[in-house]
Amino acid sequence: MAELRFPLKNDTSRKIIHIDMDAFFASVEERDNPELAKHPLVIARHPSDTGGRGVVTTANYKARQYGIHSAMSAQKAFELCPHAVFIPGNHQKYREISQQVREIFGRYTDVIEPVSIDEAYLDVTVNKINCPSAIKIARMIQQDIWQTTQLTCSAGVSYNKFLAKLSSDFHKPRGLTVVMPEDAVVFLKKLPIAGEPTSKIAVPPLLAVTKRVALKKSAVPLKPGMVSFPPVPASRCEKESVSNT
Repeated sequence: MAELRFPLKNDTSRKIIHIDMDAFFASVEERDNPELAKHPLVIARHPSDTGGRGVVTTANYKARQYGIHSAMSAQKAFELCPHAVFIPGNHQKYREISQQVREIFGRYTDVIEPVSIDEAYLDVTVNKINCPSAIKIARMIQQDIWQTTQLTCSAGVSYNKFLAKLSSDFHKPRGLTVVMPEDAVVFLKKLPIAGEPTSKIAVPPLLAVTKRVALKKSAVPLKPGMVSFPPVPASRCEKESVSNT
């Protein structure tokens, strides 16, 4: 085990991206059955079928408006929203899509740390496309995931995993949040110790660069109702590299 030496050095040279799929299981079901997107959707067996047992795997954003969240009992979710649609889920399908997403990560870096089926850390300090901008890479990954799976994700970019993880949750869904080294302390001071989701905390825009990645119709012919992330201009990479992120 490496010996700790004080004072500890805050290494700000790394470029870390945290990718978190947006309401992954529920989004897959909505993609495959668009009618479900009109309703609060809970991925869990209906409590009437289990005698009140079981837990929520995830829920779509309509269901979350009722206070439903992952790891909540299915019975409690039903009490909060009796008209919600409950689906047991198809975990084999989710694993196959997760593998597609990880193959996209591999286009950019081999330094990948999966956290679960729907999120991972990527170190793009040195990357396969020789791009100095982690911001551009994050946007390209979001675009690639959408074009391949028709699913969205949120991305956090910073110089360590902790900040990248917080950033990806800051502006969901389809968010891209960047915390620069010089803004990290102020960003953290604005967050509560517990209780309040990070997406509800106001941080000055110059201190935490937060962007909602807008979806728009692509110039490439798509199926009716499909949309595509806007392309990333080639010059963007060079421009953003000045910030060392």
